[in-house]
Amino acid sequence: MREENLWEEWLLFMIKGIEVTSRETIELIVKIKELMADYKHRLRDHYKFYSQDLLNNLFKHPYTKIEFVVRIWVFRGSQPPII
Repeated sequence: MREENLWEEWLLFMIKGIEVTSRETIELIVKIKELMADYKHRLRDHYKFYSQDLLNNLFKHPYTKIEFVVRIWVFRGSQPPII
């Protein structure tokens, strides 16, 4: 590329790749936010133990452990629900 003086084509290729990746990432973030809002409403409407901390933990650590969920309730000063 350097020897053939194709810098402009290479830069355009790289910029296009950044553009495509950026658009895909924005779409993914929007979908995650929509999914998070959906789960928030489901938890609020159907369970007494809704917690924003719980929801954040589930989305931050999808493969979470019971001990992490229990810590959320202990941190809040309440007992975890019996399910």
